[in-house]
Amino acid sequence: MRTQFSTELQRAREQVTIAQERAEASERRALRELDQERTVRQKSKRVAEELRGELAVARHEARDAAVAKAEAQAAGSIERGAARAGGRAAAQGRRRPGADNESRGGHARSPSQPE
Repeated sequence: MRTQFSTELQRAREQVTIAQERAEASERRALRELDQERTVRQKSKRVAEELRGELAVARHEARDAAVAKAEAQAAGSIERGAARAGGRAAAQGRRRPGADNESRGGHARSPSQPE
């Protein structure tokens, strides 16, 4: 009976040892998985920060480009307006003297006519 008890005790110890080894292996796997998840999370945070920075730069560049385009359009509009005004002034300068009088029903004076 004593040998049977010793044999059962030995088997029980072996089973406990095997269970402990399995538990330790499971714990190591779980810790490794947690470490991998933590690493992936940290990497994704870094990538997200880099992308936020790139987005800010892209937004700034787009805003600068839009402002530059608006300024160029405004300058072009001003130049076209000035050219039109200059063209009108030149056209009015080419009119013959007294043309305004004729359009109002008056007569144009010629240089040889006395006033």
